[in-house]
Amino acid sequence: MIISKKWSWLVLFFFLLFPGQALAQNNAGIKDHKGHWAEKSIQEFVDMDITRGYPDGTFRPNAMITRAEFLTLLVKAFDLPTGSAELPFPDVKANDWFRAEAVAAKEAGIVQGDERGNFEPQRPVNRAEMVTMVIRAAGESLVPSGQKRYFPDVSRGSWMEEPIALAVQAEIVSGYVDGLFHPQRQATRAEAATLLTKALQSLQNPEYLPNDEKLMQVVIDFENAGIEETNRQSYSLTASLGYTIGLAREMTIYQSEQLKKETELSQVRLTIEPVAQEARVFEKSRFTAKVRYKYHYKVRLQTNDLEQSGIIAETIDYSLRKQNGQWKIYKMEEAK
Repeated sequence: MIISKKWSWLVLFFFLLFPGQALAQNNAGIKDHKGHWAEKSIQEFVDMDITRGYPDGTFRPNAMITRAEFLTLLVKAFDLPTGSAELPFPDVKANDWFRAEAVAAKEAGIVQGDERGNFEPQRPVNRAEMVTMVIRAAGESLVPSGQKRYFPDVSRGSWMEEPIALAVQAEIVSGYVDGLFHPQRQATRAEAATLLTKALQSLQNPEYLPNDEKLMQVVIDFENAGIEETNRQSYSLTASLGYTIGLAREMTIYQSEQLKKETELSQVRLTIEPVAQEARVFEKSRFTAKVRYKYHYKVRLQTNDLEQSGIIAETIDYSLRKQNGQWKIYKMEEAK
């Protein structure tokens, strides 16, 4: 059987190059954030696998968010360990879906009860509460870069004054055009996603930053796992999937499906030999990082009748997030 040049490069595109264009056309992800002022933050939040939106495919950016919902997102974003300690609040029950996150947040000193010791999980979280939880979770990892700002509608000496000032100084939140902060205003899901995304990027204290070698090794191990699986025709890419979450996991599954389909259809065997691999960390914080990966691979396509080979080179930017104590790849993009 003769393999056309067009077909061979199609296989290379699906496996070795960025498959995002094809995936985007087949992705049934959230749609109602398009054109929203927080679109970029919301998309990043979903890509990171911190939230997947609602079952109907919506994110509902302008909807309010409850204290339980925000706390759950915060615990996931900051990779707080969830335990099985006794119930932290009288109004948190053993079978509540957010119980583990409430325990984690209470043990970390992020949330406290009201005068009755209750958490009020179903009450909408307000802007002051949301910011205070984030600042407490960030702790010494946060590195403010701007100027503190105090708002006339935030009472001096109140529990919320310093957290709000620190959050503004760290440039993870701002006031409104009227010069006020509106601390008691109900926060929206868009505001929550934006605040948490910015907060993760601001955790720049060198004492808490991850090791570059460890981050680079995750990417190299992911690539090598895919090469090894492909060379032995294990197109399920099971080992590769173990390094991924979020969008990267969806992309890897999609690549796996395309590899199975194309190789079975044309009875071709694909083998890859690394010629050069180079990884470099170009951005990192306590829980997130970006690694640029450059490679040269020798690729060979074989059937019973024909063999084609060539060198392919590409530069990919990998986005990583710490999840359950392990660094995982959540996004892959062609370097710009």
